[in-house]
Amino acid sequence: MIYDGGFVSGLYEGSGKLYDAEGNMIYDGGFVSGLYEGNGKLYANGVLSFEDEFNEGLKEGAGKGYNTETQVLIYDGNFAAGKYSGEGKQFSAYNGELVYDGNFYQGLYYGEGKLYSSDTMTLIYSGNFRLGIYDGEGTL
Repeated sequence: MIYDGGFVSGLYEGSGKLYDAEGNMIYDGGFVSGLYEGNGKLYANGVLSFEDEFNEGLKEGAGKGYNTETQVLIYDGNFAAGKYSGEGKQFSAYNGELVYDGNFYQGLYYGEGKLYSSDTMTLIYSGNFRLGIYDGEGTL
């Protein structure tokens, strides 16, 4: 089985579950015109990688991302067009410790935020970022 759910005009529609050829879950949630829509869970090799909101097949709005190897939460915040955007927290993929707390734009640190060492859990930098680098006022 590849898909279990509704169809409209040959496209996935409504609540459904999508599987790969080996039977591993790929997606569990809503569909509109064959695209992920609304609440859903995305899987990689049957392991949860993302949960929450989708719009036209992309991660959109609030959501949580997971490392599929360690199953550790790596991001909790907002998405736009499938990328980290707006308020969010990024965590280490290996120990789950907070790495960054602040704003994102197109997947990069942008605006005000705090960067932490995932090893020592100490604050490294507090201030402004632009396209992932320190920019403007801040404290090291």
